[in-house]
Amino acid sequence: MNVYRNHIQMRVLALALPATLLIMLLAASHSAAKPVQLFNADIVEQIDDQWQPRGTPGGQGHGELEPVRIHGPRNGQASAMVVLLSEDELEHISVRVELSAPEGAGLDESDMQVRYGLNHEPAGSGCGEGRQRDDHRILAEQPPESFTRLPVWITAHIPADAEPADYRGEIVIDTGGQKLSAELELTVHGFTLPDPNDYHTFVNLIYSPDSVALRYDVPFWSDEHFEKLKRSHHWLHQAGQDVLYIPFVTGTHFGYREPVIRWIEREDGGYEPDFTALERYLEAWDEQVGEPVFVVLYIWDRQFGAHGNEPDRETATVRVIDPGTGESRDKEAPYFAREGSRAFWEPAITGAIERIEQRGWGGRLEQRGWDSDHVLLGIAHDRKPIEEVVAFFQDVAPDRKWNVISHARGYGLPGNPEPVDGLVIGYHEYPWNPEPSPPLDGRLIGGWDIEHPRASIARFHAFMNSNAASYRWLLEGTTGSDHRRWTVGVTRFQTDFFHIDGEGRLLDMSGWVNLMRNHDVLLAPGPEGALAKQKYQLLIEGVQDTEARIAIERVLADEALKAKLDDELIERARDILEWRIKVIREQRDARPRWSTYMEVDDIEGISELYAVAGEVTDAAGLEPGR
Repeated sequence: MNVYRNHIQMRVLALALPATLLIMLLAASHSAAKPVQLFNADIVEQIDDQWQPRGTPGGQGHGELEPVRIHGPRNGQASAMVVLLSEDELEHISVRVELSAPEGAGLDESDMQVRYGLNHEPAGSGCGEGRQRDDHRILAEQPPESFTRLPVWITAHIPADAEPADYRGEIVIDTGGQKLSAELELTVHGFTLPDPNDYHTFVNLIYSPDSVALRYDVPFWSDEHFEKLKRSHHWLHQAGQDVLYIPFVTGTHFGYREPVIRWIEREDGGYEPDFTALERYLEAWDEQVGEPVFVVLYIWDRQFGAHGNEPDRETATVRVIDPGTGESRDKEAPYFAREGSRAFWEPAITGAIERIEQRGWGGRLEQRGWDSDHVLLGIAHDRKPIEEVVAFFQDVAPDRKWNVISHARGYGLPGNPEPVDGLVIGYHEYPWNPEPSPPLDGRLIGGWDIEHPRASIARFHAFMNSNAASYRWLLEGTTGSDHRRWTVGVTRFQTDFFHIDGEGRLLDMSGWVNLMRNHDVLLAPGPEGALAKQKYQLLIEGVQDTEARIAIERVLADEALKAKLDDELIERARDILEWRIKVIREQRDARPRWSTYMEVDDIEGISELYAVAGEVTDAAGLEPGR
């Protein structure tokens, strides 16, 4: 009863108060909300719900707000991050970047991209409810509906004709009740990156058209499917993707459910290959990703039998289209080299090769000087195809080399004297466990100049799922390892293998998936297609770092070009080549084998890398972007 009486008395009092006093009380109530704070953070940091700024208990980020610094090359990307922190949940935010650039600088505010770090799939993705994840942040173009801790990413897309200079600006953030700002310092260095399709670094990122179709619930190889694939292709192009896979069979290492090569059932009961999806896929790849170095006809896999043993099956599973309904179904096709196999497989293989060669590709392979053809068979593993299968493919597709994932066992490589007769490697993916890199001691790495095309599978295992830094630094570790004389880059990182059900499961793959599960998926589904995660952006910028190092090495390895450099620049060039390896070794010496490469970004080192690369290539008289 007393509670009710007090409530009535308070209402009467409120009615009696002057309007000005009510306004003052409301203002006081509003001001009681905790202010939003803005902090610096390194782009390699994981900003989870436990993250606290430096200077606080358990803090990681910088304490007092400093200018946000971005250093990058022309024709490249460079990022920085700030973090918004609030004790009260926020629901509205807008961010803009103001940049002071003189007229004719070739760079303006439109080149500055703002993204927001989400730890779950963005709402409205068209893919069902977002599922909380423990992996790295998704970089979304729209902020979340509400938050208390939010990373804000600023990425400069620097044009190739941008004037090398120091630019100044400001990051302005409006939370709906408070405005914050941070100074922006953007340094554009004189080094010009090649276009991604002209990178010297070999990059093979594993992608999944199947999971895109399944995640968005669109028909395979339909207009809707190709529309959703555009964003995946965009990210593959950004990284300089070098390999295109053409699947023929299901149940592979990559989990294909609806291969791009299918068959149509004829009225007479026979089957003929259908190239409709292939032709469209090749066109889309050419326009959106660019010319590949290799095209792999994915037609064999480890489950089809091992060298020295008869296969435990007599068929291979393909997809067949019903001409009446247009729907497809599984069909057990004759196993390679068995009765009826040539009539079934040869038209599909030769027809696919013919259509691939009509694209006029092969120039990138020739430019590298590798002795191979750009169309390969695959994929062979530690478990190799049996001799009669190799002979079958040699018969229907003469002189085709193979894509091989292997520790080199039994392929006639050094220390492995048991090759399969007729199986010749065209592109070799070599599993590599990260070990402390040896000091260069003045030697050049040389991975950019190699006769046999090999890329390293950097097997970082579970710890990679909790550390983003390694994705920027992994290329230095890969090409700076004991493999440095014969690897050209990296392979086997999953991109758009989207989760396709509420349990978070991926596609059903063949049994040998350990080289895929060592890394989490680097893209996430957004409203219109794939969004990059933090690790993917770091991977892109890591490839750019490696391109700068390669440019320096190429000059130092050419005595005529090196003679154009003064002694001081040569010393700086050698120092920067060893810089990252030294830092990696220093951090690893105090940690277990599977520890992280780097805990923080080294912006001073990155700045010096691009500065030296620009000075070296300019002094050598090299054409920008070559």
